[in-house]
Amino acid sequence: MFKDIISTRKENKKNMMIMLFVGLIIILLSFFINVVFIGLIGLIFIIPSSIISGTSGAVLSTAISTIAVMIATYTNFAELHIVNIVVSLMVYWFIGLMIGRNIDKEKAQTKKIEEMNKELIDTKEEIQKVFEGTQDNMFLIEVIDDETFRFVRNNNAHQKSTGLTVEMIKGKTPIELLGDELGSKIQDNYKKCIEMMTTVTYEEELALPAGTKIWHTSLSPI
Repeated sequence: MFKDIISTRKENKKNMMIMLFVGLIIILLSFFINVVFIGLIGLIFIIPSSIISGTSGAVLSTAISTIAVMIATYTNFAELHIVNIVVSLMVYWFIGLMIGRNIDKEKAQTKKIEEMNKELIDTKEEIQKVFEGTQDNMFLIEVIDDETFRFVRNNNAHQKSTGLTVEMIKGKTPIELLGDELGSKIQDNYKKCIEMMTTVTYEEELALPAGTKIWHTSLSPI
C-alpha cells in the first residue's frame, strides 16, 4: 500500500514537472506568437493536463495559459486587453475544471473499487482459512432453483470423512453424485432448508465411499 502511495506521488510529481516545462515553453512563445494562436495553444495545453492530473493539472495549466495570453496581448497591442484576459480565463477555468473534476471523481471511484476488491480478496482468504482449517465437515451448495442443487466444494475434513473429493462433487446434483434413492433423500433435506429459510438440523445414515456412517447434519441458508 505504501509503495503504491509513493509510486503515485512520484508519478504526480513527474507529471507536474512536465507540465511546468511545457508551460515555460508556451510562455516563451507568447512573446513571439499572435495572441489568438497562444490562446489556442493554451487550450490545447489545458485539456491533456486536466485529463492527466485532474484538478491540480487544470489549475496549473490554466494559470500558465492565462499568463501566456497576458504576455501575448501586451506584446501584440502594447497594452493589456482586460476583455481578452477575462474571456480566456473564464474559458480556461470552465474547461479545465470541468475535465479535472470529472477525472478526480473517476479516480476516486476507481480507488474505492480497488479498495473494495482488496477487502473482498482479504475476506475471501480469511473465509478460506476458516473453511479449510476447521475440523468440522463442511460443504457448500449452489441453489439453482427450488428443485435444483449443485455441490460447489467441500473442505479437507469432509473429504476425509466421506471419501468425496472436490473434483468428484463439483457441479453435480445429489442425484447425479449419489444415485436416485440416496440423492433424492438428501435433496429433500436441502429443499426443506430453502423453504424454511432457517438452519435445519437432523441425523441421517449415509453410505458413502469412505463407509456407512450416521451423520449429524446442519444446513444453513446463506
